[in-house]
Amino acid sequence: MVVAGGQGARLGLGIPKALVKLGGLTLLDRARAVLEVCCDEVLVAAPVTLELPVPAGLRVSDVTRYSGPLAGVLAALDARPDREAFVLGVDFPLIRASTLRSIAAARGDAMVAVPAPGGVPQPLVAAYGPGAGQALARVAGTAPAITRAVLAIGARLIPEEALAAWEGGIEVFLNVNTPEDLALAERLVS
Repeated sequence: MVVAGGQGARLGLGIPKALVKLGGLTLLDRARAVLEVCCDEVLVAAPVTLELPVPAGLRVSDVTRYSGPLAGVLAALDARPDREAFVLGVDFPLIRASTLRSIAAARGDAMVAVPAPGGVPQPLVAAYGPGAGQALARVAGTAPAITRAVLAIGARLIPEEALAAWEGGIEVFLNVNTPEDLALAERLVS
């Protein structure tokens, strides 16, 4: 599940974040390519008003009663409620398929496994178990931010020490939000 709803305002490029190019590919294409390596289906969640090049049937619209990433994650997980799913935000362009597999392995019997580089949970680079969408929906009214919601359902946090040992280490968790982040990502993919 690709969460692609960001407007990219902090990047200052005047286009949605999903359409920003990095190393010749859009952030959306990068996220989809990583997920296609380890998933049998890749859905894209975004607000209905955001125009994205996504084939019919592979796009879900954000849940309108919520805002931000929670709206996209709820929509994506609701589309396939009884399946395991990776959720990957387009603003994590350095994530590798091996990283996602390691997160899934770390999930064990938890509802969600969330990496926490630098001690900061990243629920947009996470493995969600069957039923996680329903569990998030139950707490969304009292925890409307995605991080608070996943913590409220007992997410298993993966500490930085474990992440550092994985292929690519901590740098694959670079979250691209600013022009400086984008420039750093360009240097890292070159």
